[in-house]
Amino acid sequence: MRNHMLLTQSEVEIMEILWETGEQGKQITILELIDAINSKYDRELKRQTVSTFLSHLVSKGVADYTKKSKVSYYVPVITREEYAAILLKELVDTWYGGDTAACVKSLLKNGKISKREKEVLKEEINEL
Repeated sequence: MRNHMLLTQSEVEIMEILWETGEQGKQITILELIDAINSKYDRELKRQTVSTFLSHLVSKGVADYTKKSKVSYYVPVITREEYAAILLKELVDTWYGGDTAACVKSLLKNGKISKREKEVLKEEINEL
């Protein structure tokens, strides 16, 4: 899963709704999705626009749908955590030549990290 899986901002917004719905064990129709997007992101997306984004998400393999009667019900295929791992791998491969340690060092050097977070990281590293 390489660059073809990277999502646009609008696709991520749709996936956020799908993930939230999926975590509740539910499927969502396009009309419900439009209402949720317009409400959550204060946008006015049209049905055709959302339908196009959903087609892209299905073709990228991150969402799927089932059809009951004439209504399509959408679900995420991967979790938010799985997608985050894909993004992180892409970041490490692209910007750090696959060197995870260099990426982590950069995060530690340039990011604000609390004492507690440092302890958690030390514990995680020791468990490896």
